Amino acid sequence: MTIESIEPFIVLIRDGATIFFYIIGCWVALSGLRTWKKQLVGESKYEALRRLIRLTYRLQQQIRNIRGSYRQSLSSIASEDYKDSYFKTSLESMDEQVVEIKELVFELKLMDKGFNDQSIQELLTIAEEFKMSIFAYVIMSRIDISGKPQLKTREREERLKEVRAIIYSSKDNDEFGKRLNDVVGEVESSLSRYLNV
Repeated sequence: MTIESIEPFIVLIRDGATIFFYIIGCWVALSGLRTWKKQLVGESKYEALRRLIRLTYRLQQQIRNIRGSYRQSLSSIASEDYKDSYFKTSLESMDEQVVEIKELVFELKLMDKGFNDQSIQELLTIAEEFKMSIFAYVIMSRIDISGKPQLKTREREERLKEVRAIIYSSKDNDEFGKRLNDVVGEVESSLSRYLNV
């Protein structure tokens, strides 16, 4: 056996080894890219969850502030224009937070198909109920559709009492405050499970 007779085998082994190492190199590169992608998605998800928890707390605090400050600083002495301005500003801020929460929930659902947003939906329902109570109060405390001051009827007074119970309290131990705190606790625990995974 001469070197010239083995040379085709050597070239074949060399080319085979080169192909093998190219394949291994591609596999390592793809594995690295997959890991990097998972890390980026994980960081994005983590950041979205953190922002969502922060917004949940902000929304809770916003509702508390509206409930407490109305009782304290917006007594019957305040002008109707001031009350309207206060409510408008507060509700706009609350609406911005609700929209941002909805956007984050959408992002998280795109990142994780199994993302459970039930407790967040309950929080948004409570925020909407609070907002509608303010609207009901403003409407019911003013004038009726004909433009005349509203008559004090038993139904209207009962409804006003229910609405006041929602929007007039600086305490967290009333029925609405407890519901709000319970739902925020549920949101916190459900999101913390995602953060720990």
